[in-house]
Amino acid sequence: MMRNFYPELLKGTPHAAEADDLAARTFEFSELLVKKLGAILVSSASSGGRALSILPHVHVVVADADQVVPDLGSALALAKARHGDQMPSMLSFITGPSRTGDIERILVLGAHGPKELYLVLVG
Repeated sequence: MMRNFYPELLKGTPHAAEADDLAARTFEFSELLVKKLGAILVSSASSGGRALSILPHVHVVVADADQVVPDLGSALALAKARHGDQMPSMLSFITGPSRTGDIERILVLGAHGPKELYLVLVG
């Protein structure tokens, strides 16, 4: 999992191309998977910050089959039970790649987040 990766620190070095390549994608772990919504719950605690799930062009989430819960209420209750009084500053339900149709009603992928989303389900 990438945490707190700052590709700009490698600009102007022999590793600049690697930094640009790594910045184009990110890998993170999910908090939970919500069956009814087909959503992935990530948090600032599981992903290492807010930016990892929205800045890269390709987003890969790794989850365990045991993380599947039936609905949104169950997901929020389990997150509350897991974190108690130390809830993460960000909870995000991801249902697919970023998309918008705001501009002239033309569908655009990746306008406000990753253009591609992959879920690796283990177990």
